[in-house]
Amino acid sequence: MIRKELVFVDEEVDSQSEAIEKLVHQAVQLQVIEDEESFLKAIYRREEEFSTAVGFGVAIPHGMSDTVREAFVGFMKPKHTILWGNEQKEVDLLFMIGVPESRKNVIHLKLISQISKNLMKQEFREKLLACKNNDEAFQYLEKINEDIAKELN
Repeated sequence: MIRKELVFVDEEVDSQSEAIEKLVHQAVQLQVIEDEESFLKAIYRREEEFSTAVGFGVAIPHGMSDTVREAFVGFMKPKHTILWGNEQKEVDLLFMIGVPESRKNVIHLKLISQISKNLMKQEFREKLLACKNNDEAFQYLEKINEDIAKELN
């Protein structure tokens, strides 16, 4: 679910929208999303309902849309803390989830659950924050991929 090509460490983004758009654009390039604009609308619609900043310096924006070809998780550790949502919460770790509308009941909550379970552990967050490059972060995130695979099987 977490794809190496969707892992960004020390990314130069200055805002919530810039971070979201960078991950969505890359997902389009990887052809896991067909329509960038439609998926962005789904993400922003969800953000309007309730901020996806979940505490601990973490945000988990997510969208469900027919434009998503296959479920995916992207990760970003911005170079600098960004402010998230109307509350302007500080975010240092970002996980983006995309799920096809047709599979939302099967996958959506399981993905959020597995990511959240790991993020509740301070050691996990600290190790992610200490990652120096995309490869190092992806290797560490493989644990979430393993947990997701167990949950979905």
